[in-house]
Amino acid sequence: MHKKIGLLIVLISFIASEIFFYNYLSIEINTSRLTQFTYYFSLFLFFGMFGKAVFSDVTEPFKIKSYLGNFLLGFAFTLLVTKLTFVFVALIGESINQLIYFTLESEVENNVQNRTTLIKMIATAISSIPFLSFLYGITKGKYNYKVLNVPVYSSNLPIAFEGYKIVQISDVHAGSFDSKRQVKKGVAIINKQDADLVVFTGDLVNNFSAEVKPFIPIFKAIKAKDGKFSITGNHDYGDYVKWDSEELKRQNFDNLLQYHSEMGFKILMNEHIRITKGEESIAIVGVENWGVAPFPEHGDLKRATKGLTNDEFKLLLSHDPSHWDEEVKNNEMNFDLTMSGHTHGMQFGFDLGKFLKWSPIKYKYKKWAGLYENKGQYLYVNKGFGFLGFPGRVGMWPEITVFELKSK
Repeated sequence: MHKKIGLLIVLISFIASEIFFYNYLSIEINTSRLTQFTYYFSLFLFFGMFGKAVFSDVTEPFKIKSYLGNFLLGFAFTLLVTKLTFVFVALIGESINQLIYFTLESEVENNVQNRTTLIKMIATAISSIPFLSFLYGITKGKYNYKVLNVPVYSSNLPIAFEGYKIVQISDVHAGSFDSKRQVKKGVAIINKQDADLVVFTGDLVNNFSAEVKPFIPIFKAIKAKDGKFSITGNHDYGDYVKWDSEELKRQNFDNLLQYHSEMGFKILMNEHIRITKGEESIAIVGVENWGVAPFPEHGDLKRATKGLTNDEFKLLLSHDPSHWDEEVKNNEMNFDLTMSGHTHGMQFGFDLGKFLKWSPIKYKYKKWAGLYENKGQYLYVNKGFGFLGFPGRVGMWPEITVFELKSK
């Protein structure tokens, strides 16, 4: 249902903008055969990709996405955003233009036309910004891995873990990848960090466990001195596709758990494990996906922390950052650091530091990217390693987070 509503909104937006766009630029469009071909090709591309999105069968056997297919889908979306931007700027400009014409008696038609020409130039210049940005996002940005170093201070940290280095990745969404070479590049960057521990905070696939099979040897190559740990995210349960039977759905999930193991990750299913150095230790707690409706609530903090004490240092892996506000930060069991993902930073926006970041996702999630603190407890939201839906990233680059634990 959500997909159908989203596609309907996209279609209505495109048709409305297209009517204005063609009428406003009909002279320029029909100047030559080249401009006509360019215009009608863009229409063909959009409706072709739209039709594919509507009629594609998500239950068909999984194949690695082709670079060309992802590019065409991304380019169609890029054209939509570009045209919407052009139309928005032109409408504002023409509203001002007409206001001047009807307000000033001395105005003549020639002045209106001159301003219209200027408005077209301004709208073209401004709309070129999203065009170039999204074009970069669908070609380079989606694999533009960024390493973010995050020191975390805690008075609860054992001395033996001073300077302990943890690498977090999240939201792989293996079914969206179109290049093994680029994924290998990301893994090489992870290994370059020389981590004590590597954690993965959910959404290994989009829908089907088979999506990750071609990438198992690549992720198996990730190295960590004290091990690799993972959890499940909302996409890992196969809830967004129809299954012929519950047995097939369950088998898909069981296969996913097996693939985590084949990659060398110990998956934590509402359980914990201790990392020990000498006589001191920290606890790694992992819960299944817990989210606010419509996302599933499989996570069980009580079960996951059974046997732990309140005064020992605990790292919680929980896919959805909503969990932190709803259950974690005021829990009777103190969690020193929680690592999440899920939001992707909506794969669009900008992040120029703690006090200067923006993405449309902020209007849905209070905690959507970066480090948050409440009474000495920390939440970190990773923007994700992969991508979903829109085959690109603009401003919200794929993230590899490196935490260094430090005592206060």
